[in-house]
Amino acid sequence: MVTREELYRLIWAMPMTKVSAQLGISYGKLVQICTAMGVPRPAQGHWARLELGKVDPVPPLPAAVEGQPTTWTGDGMPLPKARPDARTLRKKAITGNKTPPAMHALLRGTKAQFLNSRPTRDDGFLRPYKRALPDLRTSSAALDRGLLLANALYNAFEEAGHHVVLSGLNSAARRLQIDPREAPIKGRQYDPCPQPWRPDRPTLVQTDGVGIGLIVLEMTEHVKMRYTNNGFVRDSPELAARLERSHGSGWTTFEDVPSGRLRIVAYAADSAIDWSQSWQESEDQTAPLSPEAIVKAVLAQKRKLIEMAEEAARRAEIRHRAWLEEQEKCRRREDERNIAKSHEESLATLQSAIQRWSRVMEIEQFFSQAEQRAATLPSEARTNVLERVSLARNLIGYQDPLDLLREWKAPAEISKPLYAGSADIVRQRTRRNL
Repeated sequence: MVTREELYRLIWAMPMTKVSAQLGISYGKLVQICTAMGVPRPAQGHWARLELGKVDPVPPLPAAVEGQPTTWTGDGMPLPKARPDARTLRKKAITGNKTPPAMHALLRGTKAQFLNSRPTRDDGFLRPYKRALPDLRTSSAALDRGLLLANALYNAFEEAGHHVVLSGLNSAARRLQIDPREAPIKGRQYDPCPQPWRPDRPTLVQTDGVGIGLIVLEMTEHVKMRYTNNGFVRDSPELAARLERSHGSGWTTFEDVPSGRLRIVAYAADSAIDWSQSWQESEDQTAPLSPEAIVKAVLAQKRKLIEMAEEAARRAEIRHRAWLEEQEKCRRREDERNIAKSHEESLATLQSAIQRWSRVMEIEQFFSQAEQRAATLPSEARTNVLERVSLARNLIGYQDPLDLLREWKAPAEISKPLYAGSADIVRQRTRRNL
């Protein structure tokens, strides 16, 4: 049995994939249990930001409302149902109204912002100055249709109970790189230069367990362009005939230009999940794109995406453990290198001290023998020799041989081993080399 308090502590102490494995249930079922019991969950990317030192505020556990389950057990106990909140009830009331749907909150007032664009390039697409906009890319001619299609799509997701929002500034959600060509040419990769306009944050559908990104864009078509006094324009037989009558032909080239037809792309916002699906208009299409059918198709993939997210999290955990093991091996190798270096440095210092010790003792022995020989000489000669010995001692100076030993450092004093076995390994190698 798991209480609300225990579940709250668990999901804020470790990733939910580990909690679900510990409880013996799937990730999706754990999400449903948290929703039904009113337990707040970490936002997407919480644990990745935590590893980078960015701590998200932990919301308090709200008090259980009347009728809300406070415990759950896996012994055949049915999954508790989440209580409908006020927002869901209001949404149903709005759905029953026959008036046309209002403009989605993300799209209100954005037409003027899209039109407030840098000068369009030859491709004809808008490049708004503002980048905190919904993920919509069209030409000025197709902007109204793009806004209407995006509004219908966003509202359809809202009707299904899933909010459409812009991702947070520090969100780990990615934006999928899209090829806008309606019919890609074989052998010709899409590599635009400069890169087309894109929003600074992806547009996301808030679903349990996995984030889904949405893109609405106008596709391009590969057409023949002819140069006139006004620049390159679409070529046509009438234009060619008119230029021929005026004794001008104009240069021609093929370019990718806006086609006026739209495409909707849904993709997994988690970079570890390779999933995307698109729906697009065509020249011979009679019925428009159906946002309701697209929403239904996307939500039908939610279970698959959750499983892919769990598998991606499992693979990421395996890679992380392998990385930690490799880092541990690197630290051990570095520790052994430092210990080996300290052994070499300590040994070289000791050998130098021994050689200097021998030199000091040799000089001391020389002076001692000179003083002993001087003792056998007559008084005047002895005095002269002892004076010379004193002058020689002052010139060379005196050094206590024990100072050399005091200045010497053992290997452990130069580099302290981080691992207990590293010093033994290096010591064995050193003895073999000696």
